[in-house]
Amino acid sequence: MKIHFYTKGDEKIGDSRQRAMRIADELRERSIDTVVHWPPVVLISTTRWPKKFFLIVTTILSLFSIKKRDIVFLQRTIGNKYFFAIIVAYLTLFRRKMIFDFDDAIYMHDFYKTKKLVQMADVVFVCSRALQTWVRQYNKNVHIFHTTVKLADYAKYTKDYSVPQSPLIIGWVGTARDHYKNLSLLAEVFKKLPARTAVPFKFLLIGVWGFPKIKELFEPTAGLNVEFVEYLPPGKMAPTIQSFDIGVNPLVEKGEWNMSRSSYKPYEYMACGLAQITSAVGEITHVVHDGVNGYLADSVDEWVEKLAKLLESRELLAQLGAAGQKTIREEESYEVAVPRMQKIIEQL
Repeated sequence: MKIHFYTKGDEKIGDSRQRAMRIADELRERSIDTVVHWPPVVLISTTRWPKKFFLIVTTILSLFSIKKRDIVFLQRTIGNKYFFAIIVAYLTLFRRKMIFDFDDAIYMHDFYKTKKLVQMADVVFVCSRALQTWVRQYNKNVHIFHTTVKLADYAKYTKDYSVPQSPLIIGWVGTARDHYKNLSLLAEVFKKLPARTAVPFKFLLIGVWGFPKIKELFEPTAGLNVEFVEYLPPGKMAPTIQSFDIGVNPLVEKGEWNMSRSSYKPYEYMACGLAQITSAVGEITHVVHDGVNGYLADSVDEWVEKLAKLLESRELLAQLGAAGQKTIREEESYEVAVPRMQKIIEQL
């Protein structure tokens, strides 16, 4: 048996990397043969004719390598009409086993393609209870796998709270342009936080990517110690998170899209043993338990209150950080999730 992965994007696209390419690597380490086929669906969509024709032919030819007992793994492959038509025709004609994986409410943008692949799938993998509920209208064999991390890659960068540090670092990492509204919440928090605690802190924002409006959010705040980093080089995520004292993950919109998501940043924070605060939005509320392995916050005042508690207690930082890492180790890491996924695959 070989698992043939077809992905939305390449290694640079986070969900394709974490939900397909890394999964393929992990399964291979467990003696399951895997291959990630090229081109990704996004590349087909963004390539102009006549080069697009070459990519379509390459995709068709790759299908001839799939044997009778092999499995097709489709990671969010709804973004191109040519790929969709080809894969639906192939699965209809050759009756291969198929896994469909997606991690956002993509049916809001492309209902027909999402519904069709869900109906055709032998099993569906999603990242949240909200998506699971939607899928069950069309396919009962659906399982939740959060978009998570390999703990071994992060645990070697576990935060050591016994080492004194001043000022304490409140850190955020991501693509700032995509999170302007979310970061606006933090800007309001930092206007109020100095009045709540005398503990000195610095806000480290990583991922400006040349977007000047982000700096304009925070620079006018009187007395705020803030540092902006344009981007992180490859391989620097875990050691950078280790340099934080508190990780933050604000989300302001509570529409269907965000309520169906499983935020990725909290998993990285927790894997490094970092105390963190995340907005009480979506699937993450089933992973972060308020005051146990992290903090959940909603309003600006709640963010201020809980950040102040963390800044004022190194013991609380260490306690929540250790509990968060324990959650990743025992419930959420690749080391736990992939064996469960493997068992499902082997039963197809």
